[in-house]
Amino acid sequence: MTTIKLDITRVPVLKTKHFKKQAEFINTINPGSYGSNVYDQLELNLNTMMDYLKYGGKITVAMLRQMAGKKVEAKDHFFGWDIDVLSQLTISDDETIEFPLIFCKQLMEPNADIFSYKRLDTISVKNAHVDKETIARGEAYLNDMLELGAVNKEFVKDVLNK
Repeated sequence: MTTIKLDITRVPVLKTKHFKKQAEFINTINPGSYGSNVYDQLELNLNTMMDYLKYGGKITVAMLRQMAGKKVEAKDHFFGWDIDVLSQLTISDDETIEFPLIFCKQLMEPNADIFSYKRLDTISVKNAHVDKETIARGEAYLNDMLELGAVNKEFVKDVLNK
């Protein structure tokens, strides 16, 4: 597996403040019910993540960053936790959920070889306005792979005809 590194500061700690909007929404449709306050929302999210892990799912840094309202980068999708962390997850006394860093793993490796770039190359050469979105999506993916070291600059320039 190609080893990549994640900046340790990218792993957020989930706090009740991250679930304010969800609690407010539940409180507007069913005032005072379970889930209508931020602690309930923290608890519901923890239970959902634990169920997800129990059935073979993986919680990624990207998922945690999204829950915490933080910007997600491509690298965040490659790291996270599997069922091994299950017994360690709890809501702490300060009403936070902290995924232990010692259980964090590289879940997969960047793999730019799974796609063919022939059509992207062709439409990039023609600079077809009808396919601007497709070109932009391919370019964003290639730039992510470049950042992760799965491709080099020359390859990206060649495919995108830049």
